Amino acid sequence: MVGEQVAFRRTAVGAPIVEYARLNDRARINGGGKGTRTATSANLSTSVSALTVAAHATPHNEGAWVEIIPAGTSTFVAEQIEFGLFATIGTSTDNSGAVLDLAFGSGPEVVQIANIAVGASIGHRTIVFPFRVPAGERIAMRMQAVIANESTLIAMTLHEAGDGYLPPTSSVTYNFNAATTTATTAMTVPGTTNTESAWTQIGTTSADIYRFFPGVTNPPTGAFLTGNALIDFAYGTDGSQVVFLSDIGCLTTSAELLYVYNGNRAYPCFVPSGVALWARYRSDNLNTTARPNVIPIGFGY
Repeated sequence: MVGEQVAFRRTAVGAPIVEYARLNDRARINGGGKGTRTATSANLSTSVSALTVAAHATPHNEGAWVEIIPAGTSTFVAEQIEFGLFATIGTSTDNSGAVLDLAFGSGPEVVQIANIAVGASIGHRTIVFPFRVPAGERIAMRMQAVIANESTLIAMTLHEAGDGYLPPTSSVTYNFNAATTTATTAMTVPGTTNTESAWTQIGTTSADIYRFFPGVTNPPTGAFLTGNALIDFAYGTDGSQVVFLSDIGCLTTSAELLYVYNGNRAYPCFVPSGVALWARYRSDNLNTTARPNVIPIGFGY
């Protein structure tokens, strides 16, 4: 058929690739296929792009929703969400964990991506998610943090991806403890420096994962110590883990900052539903206050 496009996916490890979607109209894939259009949170009348998103006055509670992309701003279906944090989160002498929720719509907002780990981050950190955003959709964000009234500045851009790309439309967050705004399970500390720790199970997948956000965040408690770390992720049974993402680098500092070098986007992968999810790390500092936490997000369809 003229103009017909077909998308495929693998339904299990080792399984054949099967048809996932058959779309006769390319506009139904990406709203036109130009691959060049963007929509931003910028206020063109004032040239201000960053908006303040603040946590609740009570720790471990969500703050108010803040409109980032007003309804009607985009005239196309977007396939990628990119947002930058332009103010340091959590310069404190203790745990400065913080997460963001991203929602569509209003009255009420419907959460699409929950508990995006951003705690203890330095300014000018950019996070990129492949995710379908309907044309004209309103996007709002809110923050939950350990520190009362914590806040950051956020600027967002929506992107078209180009012909034939089917972005994820759902997400699941793993290993998040809402009562403490940190990871439910901390990774096992390595026995020696610069050697991988034992694997720690951080959840069981509840849906197939096609993109994976590492969700690296700050140590769970105490004033930070300086330490470089590399984090691996795997799935499967204990003793037979299959590594699907390795060497995500980060640095904690005694100034209470977290630098995430290469973990600020959702990476392509395939992790099947119903399997154990694992993490481990290596570091040049074995103190628990130099140990990063992980609150990963799996994206699917």
